[in-house]
Amino acid sequence: MNKYNNLKPFKDEGRTYGLRQWMNVVFILAALVGMGVYFWHSHTLGLYIVGAACVVKFIELTLRMMKL
Repeated sequence: MNKYNNLKPFKDEGRTYGLRQWMNVVFILAALVGMGVYFWHSHTLGLYIVGAACVVKFIELTLRMMKL
């Protein structure tokens, strides 16, 4: 083992790792779509989509902080 490798305490091996990765992908895609809708179609609908993306991100953050 490398004597400079101190990342062991931060290694993520929780049960929800795969689910959280998918939630991050959904967040990024929804945020991009929401921004596109906001700038090229409807401000209100774009804000709703970005808001829903933020809800997904907050759920992912909660799962990460609870270390499930």
